[in-house]
Amino acid sequence: SKLQVIDYPRNIDIKDFKENHPIVFSCDVDVIPEVKLGKYKGLKVKQDSDKASEEELIKEIDKVRENFAQYSEVQRGIQDGDVARCNVDATIDGELYAAWSRKDMGLKMGMKTFGDEFEAQVLGLKAGEQKQFSVNYPSDFSNEQIAGKTVGFSVVVSEVREKTLPELTDDLAKKASQFQTMDEWKSNLKSTLDKQAEERSRDKLIKDLIQE
Repeated sequence: SKLQVIDYPRNIDIKDFKENHPIVFSCDVDVIPEVKLGKYKGLKVKQDSDKASEEELIKEIDKVRENFAQYSEVQRGIQDGDVARCNVDATIDGELYAAWSRKDMGLKMGMKTFGDEFEAQVLGLKAGEQKQFSVNYPSDFSNEQIAGKTVGFSVVVSEVREKTLPELTDDLAKKASQFQTMDEWKSNLKSTLDKQAEERSRDKLIKDLIQE
């Protein structure tokens, strides 16, 4: 029948099956569809920039700077971005919740380890200070064991450390890459980001054209 069949036949029904005679049967098959082209010439789509922006370059550099960040002890209250060393006791209905009760743990502010409200409560505490408070967690909280419950906290701060990002120097370039200078490293990074931007731009252009 010269059909362009693309899958195994289904619903096979043998009508006539005798030795030395042709088999007579019926079946259903899927075939390549006939495509009738619509309008495909003159389509207009907007192509995104195929160059990385300065903001993207700075963001990528800052990621690397984070890897080489230094944390120095400070004698002030906890601020966003600090790392605080604490003893944390958590209770639910008066019972200790062991999963969140830890001694000498490092809490990085901004990570929201115990949620937004917890961090709001501990901001401003100094080394040596203690605070007791409760947090009401919403029913859609990410931790199902905590969702919809009230957790009591007792937090004792033993140390506060401030994050310091390294300067954009040749020394950082040597540590973070195979290049000897910051200019060489930034140039190479910009080329890599440009290539990624070009690929994203082309992929989106093709997708948009297909959609049109």
